[in-house]
Amino acid sequence: MAETIEKDLLYHAIRSLTTRALLDRLSCDREQLFQKMSSADFMFMVVVVNHPGRMYINDLAQQMQLPIRKISEMAQTLAAQDLIRWEFEGNGDQGTYVVPTKMGKKATQDQIDILEGYYTKVIQRYGKDRFKGLVKNLNELESIMAKGILELEEEK
Repeated sequence: MAETIEKDLLYHAIRSLTTRALLDRLSCDREQLFQKMSSADFMFMVVVVNHPGRMYINDLAQQMQLPIRKISEMAQTLAAQDLIRWEFEGNGDQGTYVVPTKMGKKATQDQIDILEGYYTKVIQRYGKDRFKGLVKNLNELESIMAKGILELEEEK
């Protein structure tokens, strides 16, 4: 009988292993894994779908650690696909925000289902405990690397 994979572990799998560098190193077929949208668009949509109410562009840029210009470009593309609605407060000077459309929520959930199915199989084959250790180590490495970047910036 297949072991049950907890949603929390699947979340960490998706979060930790959907980075471009790791996927490239693992030589996964990105087109097979990201059938509904690109990995960047998926991360954008996950943040927006999981945010209660309006997601302001400034907050989205900060949370995704991307420039506002890049977030705006992504939002325009996703709005053209009817995955989000781009709205403004006042004439735009009081705030610009996005909200997911019904179609955007469905596309995001469909993509989550694909990733959960994939990672469930990977975790079962690799071993749940080993995978938990891998995720823990990757998170530690990410933290160390982030501190290293800060130290480099301080040396300038």
